[in-house]
Amino acid sequence: MDNDTQLYMWGLQRLLAQRAYEYAGNEAVASKPLTYTSTRISEELTSDFSEIWLETPRIEYSYDAYDQRYTRPSSDNSSETWNLWVPHLELTDPMKNLVTRLCEELRHFVQSNLGYFVSFVNVRVYDCLQGMDDNYFGWHSDSFPDSIKKVMIYLTPLGERFGTTLVKIGEEIRAFEGPAGTAYLFDNNLTHKAVGPTGNDPRRAIELTIAPSVYPDPLIQAAGTAANWPALPFDIYDYSQQLQKMGFDINVVSKQKNSGSQALKQFYLQRERDSDIVPDNLNIGGGPNFYQPEWINLDGAFGMANYYPFKFNDKCYFPIQSEKINKVYTCHTFEHFDEKTLSRVLEETHRVMAPDAEFLIKIPDYDLYFSLYENGDTKSLEQGTLIHKVSKYIQNADIELTCETVLSFALCNYWNSAYGTDLYEKASITDSQGAYFGPAKIREKDMLKEMFKSRSPYKISQALRAFVITTEDDFSWGHQIAFSFVELRAFLEERGFVVISNDKRAVMEHCKTWPEIEWLADRSMFVLLKKLKVAHHDKQY
Repeated sequence: MDNDTQLYMWGLQRLLAQRAYEYAGNEAVASKPLTYTSTRISEELTSDFSEIWLETPRIEYSYDAYDQRYTRPSSDNSSETWNLWVPHLELTDPMKNLVTRLCEELRHFVQSNLGYFVSFVNVRVYDCLQGMDDNYFGWHSDSFPDSIKKVMIYLTPLGERFGTTLVKIGEEIRAFEGPAGTAYLFDNNLTHKAVGPTGNDPRRAIELTIAPSVYPDPLIQAAGTAANWPALPFDIYDYSQQLQKMGFDINVVSKQKNSGSQALKQFYLQRERDSDIVPDNLNIGGGPNFYQPEWINLDGAFGMANYYPFKFNDKCYFPIQSEKINKVYTCHTFEHFDEKTLSRVLEETHRVMAPDAEFLIKIPDYDLYFSLYENGDTKSLEQGTLIHKVSKYIQNADIELTCETVLSFALCNYWNSAYGTDLYEKASITDSQGAYFGPAKIREKDMLKEMFKSRSPYKISQALRAFVITTEDDFSWGHQIAFSFVELRAFLEERGFVVISNDKRAVMEHCKTWPEIEWLADRSMFVLLKKLKVAHHDKQY
């Protein structure tokens, strides 16, 4: 992997992490070079480290002790010196637990100074002993990518007795100062040097390597004594599958070899080349990684192709001029909106559509689901709704997986904070005690049967939604509105649209060049529309 590619990829990763940080409601940080800044960890944590420090086993520095995804020193000329003057401590379970607490204490301090989400990508714990070889531990810079930073935490007071760190700022030499528990965030490309203690007591230090991350990763990496920094952002592996769908060349996806990086670089270079293309099509809810240059994507999730997520609500405004869009497409998105938001989205869609534009809606085929339910075909209903992916959470809540439960899940579902925070943030799924993702917790089978007699997906979904609101305090919506074809047609006509066709095969053939047209086709209702010249937005459904 050449150095230019590594620098390019880490620069892009910092941009993504910055966009995600700001979108999450954090204040943007003024762009200025970081030299160093300091804080202090809690006295309790400082004391806890001191209690286990002496009893923690020491390990030898090894040139071969590094994660293959990381860089390491270019040659092994340091093992003997490190082991003589800087003995490392083993990351035992008690030490790992304290380091995890340390990272959580420092996370806000680090992110608020850098202006982006970070992951702690390496940790080393060591002593510095009296008599450190100044020829080896002399002035140096670490030559990390600018996006990679370091935090040094000193568990002994900084000064002559226990030692310190010196940095050069221009022609000036400064010494780090502070009591035990002082932490310094600094640009490790500054020229700096470690200064050992003058007495027999060692300088105790923890070194954290931090890197930009799209999401604040709660996991702490321990990559080995010889590991420097990840050669490439870990998020590349998450992007690989999506890039392959986009047509970018990925021959092998291997975490050990960091493959996929060239494809990601190719993707961003392609976006730069496409910057002169003026898109005239709109995808509503295309996902965080959707990218086609002729299409605008409005989606609420942050991702590599969606730096500026769109917030859907009942007052949202599409950042598009009126009557400029020729094609509008939405796939399995509308069922996630509440009725007021959906009405506003349709109003905005009507506004931006050109007079002869086409509008294709794909939502779950609730007419099909009711037919399966009435025929008692629980197996097909389960396959259509994908309930098997969350069935353990439902059963843990003492809800039996009956045909009624599955249909209820298709019409309205939600998750709680113990489960996670967002459908797209897979890493945030905690699987902790009390985690739930499922339908309204109606355990009486007869109550659901009675509700389903109306055979109105719209009315039932709204009743289930109201049940969740009145019985739960902690919920985030998955599905919250549903329609039969007849109900959807009436809803759309009242908002200024006319249905051209709901013949699935005919619509798929007509729209065969539209993005991901075949995705979930077997369980989707297809409705192709045009707009009327005047929309009737004031009518209540």
